[in-house]
This record gives sequence, C-alpha cells and structure tokens, in this order.
Amino acid sequence: MHNKKLTEKDLKSLRVFTSVAEAGGFTIAEKKLNMSKASISRHIREIEEKLGVQLCERGPSGFKLTESGLFVIEKANTALKALDNIKTEVDERHGILSGTLVIGVIEHILTDPLCHLSATIAQFTQEAPNVKLELSTERSPHNFPKA
Repeated sequence: MHNKKLTEKDLKSLRVFTSVAEAGGFTIAEKKLNMSKASISRHIREIEEKLGVQLCERGPSGFKLTESGLFVIEKANTALKALDNIKTEVDERHGILSGTLVIGVIEHILTDPLCHLSATIAQFTQEAPNVKLELSTERSPHNFPKA
C-alpha cells in the first residue's frame, strides 16, 4: 500500500502545478520557474500519480485544467497561501511589519508636485524593511480591481 500523505517533494510539485495553471501553460511557466518543460511535466505527472487524478490536459491543443485540476488548484492555493503567511503572522505577533503591500496609483498622480509618494515609499521602506512593496500604476481608476 502506498503512503498517500503529501511530502515536501509533493509540495514543490504542487507549487509547479499552480504556477503552470496561473501562467496558462508550460511555455510561460518555463520562464517564470526557470525549469524545462520536461521537468515541469515530471512534477505534474508525479503529483497526478500521488493524488490519483489527472489535473490537466496538455498537448498540441494546449493546456487545460480538468475538473479535478480546478479543485486541486483551489485547495493548493489555500494551503500554499497559509504556508506563505506563517512568517508574516509570526512577525505580526512580534510587532514586525512584513509581507507584501500593493499600492495602486493613477498614473498622472506621479507627476503631481503635491504627491510625495517617492519620499513616502523611501521612509516606509526604512521603517518596514521586511515589507515587499509592489507599485501598480494605471491610466484610469476604473482599471483597478475592486477590493
């Protein structure tokens, strides 16, 4: 009887699978993961064997998640996000700011002389060095996703 518990190796394979799914296929994921298609395919095949289901259809017609693949993506993303949040939550418990902060601004605000975003970001980075900042600029406020 095979051990059906997921291992650290399976965790890596799940990360590879989720990256391929997010990228919409192997070609983009290859660059993002810095892995060959053969290696990516091996990871997906191994996690499919471990879970006993086909996660995606791949071939000349492209990449498509199966119904099981959609279910596994949802569960894997929840689990991987929880793992990624452990450090942030430990830091938070000790009063340390960490994690990722995404700041969305409208493009024209950056040229406004009353906008002190650059200085504010510099000060924030000094005071919270464990926080990764991501700046998203858009031409119109209508392009920002709703929270």
